[in-house]
Amino acid sequence: SFRTFSMKKIAAIFFVLFLSFTASGVYPTNVQAAVTFSLSPSSKSINVGDSVDVSVVLDSGGQTVSGGSAILTYDPTKLQVVDANSALTGVQVSTGTVFTTALTNSVDVVNGKITLDYGLSAGTFSGNGTFGKITLKGLVAATSTPVSFIIGSGSSSTSSAVYASGSNVLGAANSGSYTVLTSTASPTTTNA
Repeated sequence: SFRTFSMKKIAAIFFVLFLSFTASGVYPTNVQAAVTFSLSPSSKSINVGDSVDVSVVLDSGGQTVSGGSAILTYDPTKLQVVDANSALTGVQVSTGTVFTTALTNSVDVVNGKITLDYGLSAGTFSGNGTFGKITLKGLVAATSTPVSFIIGSGSSSTSSAVYASGSNVLGAANSGSYTVLTSTASPTTTNA
């Protein structure tokens, strides 16, 4: 019948258009990658007394973000956060290149908590960049000592967050693990 023929024609036209758009790469994409925090390097072995610089990396997943906070925990009996600014009271980490003026930059050296908070509107950023830098020093031999992001539904003062248009868009946070090795003294020689 004519009606069946017309429906088949219309379906064929839509199928051809779909294939044309798909093959040419011209089709709408509203899918954005997740906004993530990560630590770089995410794992490292250091000797007792040695230090490693660990970057807190923000990947905006293609979104434009306006601020955020990274709140991490670590074991203060195994790792020490080295103060990035001895001119200020307390212990701080280095700010990054993503945002530069932190509202809170503090390290609780007793409980092992790092807070780097830029607030809701620190500027705008899109891409992959350094949110902050933590210098960790090995205190005692330890295997796989975690440095972990606090993630939750709390405010930016109690859990890690990244903001776009006033909403937390943080999708994931990839923590790190660091091994502290017993340093071996160089052998000494005696002249006989």
